Amino acid sequence: MKRCHPQSIREVLEQVVEQCDLKEELLRRRAVAQWPNIVGPQLAAATGKPWTRGSVMMVAVHNAPLRNELAMHRTRMTAAINSLVGAKVISDIRFIGGNATQP
Repeated sequence: MKRCHPQSIREVLEQVVEQCDLKEELLRRRAVAQWPNIVGPQLAAATGKPWTRGSVMMVAVHNAPLRNELAMHRTRMTAAINSLVGAKVISDIRFIGGNATQP
């Protein structure tokens, strides 16, 4: 492969992300990483690690009253996560009870 001009690592990574259609997945992972910033360290510790299914963030919460309280604020939390990420990648947050874990 003949090079016409030098490229920065950033340029190369952006090309790979674009060619492999990874932008949405990277944004979703960034959104999941924002969970402790949105709910705080104590609530983040009381919940399972979030994951996504499409544009829906799933969070395991074993305490039913806490699950209900978080569900009442999910619209505001969704907006805050999308704001921090800089794109609308999360459409809803679902709080799962029981022994739900990431697939």
